[in-house]
Amino acid sequence: MLGIPIGVHLLVYTDGAVMKTVLGAFLLVFGTYALLSPRLHTINAGGRPADAAVGFIGGILGGIGGYSGVLPTIWTQLRGWPKEAARAVYQPYVIIIQAIALVGIIWVTLDRAGLIMLVMVLPPLFVGTWIGWRLYSRLNDLHFRRALAVLLIASGITLVI
Repeated sequence: MLGIPIGVHLLVYTDGAVMKTVLGAFLLVFGTYALLSPRLHTINAGGRPADAAVGFIGGILGGIGGYSGVLPTIWTQLRGWPKEAARAVYQPYVIIIQAIALVGIIWVTLDRAGLIMLVMVLPPLFVGTWIGWRLYSRLNDLHFRRALAVLLIASGITLVI
């Protein structure tokens, strides 16, 4: 949660185009690696301090533009956790960080145009969530990792285009 105010500050006072391009390129590179790699390298070092650093940076990304779950999701994959354990960590994290970041963004930047966009994205958000819930139970760990990789690539493409 400590990263959220930093992300909201960056959202307001930095060049959004540069941030989008850097994040998009990262997502494209990692997503491609994760999709093409037969097995991701596992990171066992760092322990809780590394987990906390990833969560902190995720908070910054959440404050910038709703990408709070990107790094924790990637991190749980690099930790080698099965999909159930990974989801049990990043799903509540994303919900909490997104809710707090949304309050911060509304507090700092919401205007009429922003409110209209917020209302417009809610239906696709709910449809995507529903589809994700339906598909999750049908995927084994490998297919889940590949699906995440494809979604990371798609997110990266939308950011760099």
